[in-house]
Amino acid sequence: MHDLYYLWVYLTVFYGLLTLLNGRFQWQSALLILLAGTAIGLLLALVRATTGTLWASYLVHATFNGLPNLLMAQATPANDWP
Repeated sequence: MHDLYYLWVYLTVFYGLLTLLNGRFQWQSALLILLAGTAIGLLLALVRATTGTLWASYLVHATFNGLPNLLMAQATPANDWP
């Protein structure tokens, strides 16, 4: 069980580090992005562990990435969409 714990910690920190590839940041912003990415990685790992399927993690990830974009598209005052 300890091996699984270390694997989760390693993978979630690695996931957080991957989020830093999006651009150049000041160290404070990079730290916050690393922490947020690690937290999301842990959430996705927990979803995978509790549901037993990777598809649930895909759905959570897509919702996490897509929902803010969808909400912002609806919030724009000058929407040129027909």
